Amino acid sequence: MFEARLKSCSTFKKVFSYLQGLMDDLKISISPTGVIFSSIDSTNTLLVQLSIRREEFETFELDDSLNLWIKAVKFEKTLPLLGDQDDITLKIPAGAEKLTILSKSEGGKRKFNFEYQFDEEPEEDFQSPEIAYKNILSFSSSFFKENICEMSNLADKLIISVDEQQARLQFDHNGNFGTINLAINSAKYLEEDEDLTHNRTTYQGEIVTSLMYDIRHVKETTRVANLATRVVLKMEEDLPLLVEYQCDEYGTLQFFLAP
Repeated sequence: MFEARLKSCSTFKKVFSYLQGLMDDLKISISPTGVIFSSIDSTNTLLVQLSIRREEFETFELDDSLNLWIKAVKFEKTLPLLGDQDDITLKIPAGAEKLTILSKSEGGKRKFNFEYQFDEEPEEDFQSPEIAYKNILSFSSSFFKENICEMSNLADKLIISVDEQQARLQFDHNGNFGTINLAINSAKYLEEDEDLTHNRTTYQGEIVTSLMYDIRHVKETTRVANLATRVVLKMEEDLPLLVEYQCDEYGTLQFFLAP
């Protein structure tokens, strides 16, 4: 048996709206620590994960850990019917083969009851890699989205490099445009209690040279940028780039992009 309630469905609803068409098979992992929704794109290049911690729910009851599969399109078609401020309850009765979503507006004027039958597990399972990233770059999510979206019209590759003075996002194109460099100042090794403004850039780690990623896939990660104030890029050579958003309301969105 599982039952958990969120006070507002706004973030939950918007995640599936913004990522529409990107996800197919949706894996839902429920454990005593919370709920993780994960999927991988059709090219097997971009792994998407929404994590909602137990303490972010209004109520949370669980007998045993669960893993289940549901087609993402079922959420994409039904969740837009809900209002942003409607509450939402996820429920799986003991022994059931379906997930029920209950929702009602403030004052109870509108009520919804959606039932999603579990789908078969795909041939290839997927899970997020467990990597202790040492190189972490953080800055304004709006800054990230603006520049990635603008440069994606001109460039093929995003190259990230960091030296003692600054971090660089370099946009490279194999055709006539050449190379575009965007340098951003970074404050290294901040104290934990130091105040961070929305626009401040921070970096922790070592000198990083020329980590290259397909800008088309990086652009996909900016779909949800307005759900969070800041974006965090975690990187290691020859390992997936992790683009992470701590949503302002609740939940953490992570995108693992293959190098």
